[in-house]
Amino acid sequence: MLWVAQASVPWTRRGAFSSSSMLDGARLLRSGLVADAAPRWTSLVLVVVPALGVLVGATAGLRGRAMWTTRLTTVVAVTVAFVLFVHNVAGADLTRLGPGGWLTSAGIVSGALGLAWTRGHGDKQ
Repeated sequence: MLWVAQASVPWTRRGAFSSSSMLDGARLLRSGLVADAAPRWTSLVLVVVPALGVLVGATAGLRGRAMWTTRLTTVVAVTVAFVLFVHNVAGADLTRLGPGGWLTSAGIVSGALGLAWTRGHGDKQ
């Protein structure tokens, strides 16, 4: 649920997306009003991460190899999105991350730990 929460708070401390939420940023990017701040494709990343958070939350009670693989794919996808966003918007400067960036990274760590725990307890079968 950290990936859902990150969409409603600023993602950086200064510069692009420091005074608006990711959902606000996605709307601005799609409208073309802030084309100089970030590439247009970034709006997809801003919407995909919370959507993947909803997917993981909605399937929390489901078990099995297919669900474990889906969750692994989701954690990898969010990690890639996180790295691309930090590189393209925050200038690869982790000190620029705001609450949204830290919520996203905490969600990645929590997801990886959860996957490791369920794999160790036979949930992958």
